[in-house]
Amino acid sequence: MWPNGGVVYSLAGSDIETLTDLEGKKVALLTKSIHYQPFMDLISSFGISIETIETENNNETFELIQKGIVDAGVANRIFGVTHQQDYRVGKTGIIFNPIEIRYALPKGKNPEIGLAIDRHLKELKDDKHSIYYHSYNKVFGDELGRFLPPWAKWALAIAAAGLFLGPKAGRRLLNC
Repeated sequence: MWPNGGVVYSLAGSDIETLTDLEGKKVALLTKSIHYQPFMDLISSFGISIETIETENNNETFELIQKGIVDAGVANRIFGVTHQQDYRVGKTGIIFNPIEIRYALPKGKNPEIGLAIDRHLKELKDDKHSIYYHSYNKVFGDELGRFLPPWAKWALAIAAAGLFLGPKAGRRLLNC
């Protein structure tokens, strides 16, 4: 199981960070994406008006962003993490429609294959030094560390230290 979801991307350094920042903007959307309707519902629920440009694939979405034809685009998180370095795009703070990706097998055929995959995945996930985690970290890396500003990392570290040391020490740390 791999975590995934819809993410709004924009040109690297863009000021688009929240849903309301999309007001009046052009947004590229993959026509047949699982994230298309949830994104449109989300935009509508906040009364935000956007112009949509429908695309055939995520590469086209990123190309439109890079060329400045659209202000932003929606892609799934895994595509973004693995391809944003190929384009001049960056992840915004707009993440929605979380989903899980699972493997599928033909119903009723070779159930031993599914059991073997489950067994091997469990073994790999139980070993923090396995190829599973090596591959996962190679693709996704430290996403939290890449997208948090330096002050937020320090704030999290201070909060964690405060929890570890107790409430009085935590307040002293925050007051320095």
